[in-house]
Amino acid sequence: MPKGTAARNAFYKCIGNAVPVPVIAGVAKEVMNAIEGEAAGSGVDEIVLGLLKGASKRPEVVERKWREARELEGSGR
Repeated sequence: MPKGTAARNAFYKCIGNAVPVPVIAGVAKEVMNAIEGEAAGSGVDEIVLGLLKGASKRPEVVERKWREARELEGSGR
């Protein structure tokens, strides 16, 4: 931890800006869904996709690129 008020404040500001709020909200939503059983049966891939879409301003682009990557992975490229 940095010494001094100014250094400490700068440190906390950096930490506070390290993770965007929508990512935190998406993680919290998925955790709550899992706790409530709504995510039961969902694979890890679908949960991660949900988190990424929830954090994005363009979730349709995230989903399209995710599906394309999965297709490439399945084709052995």
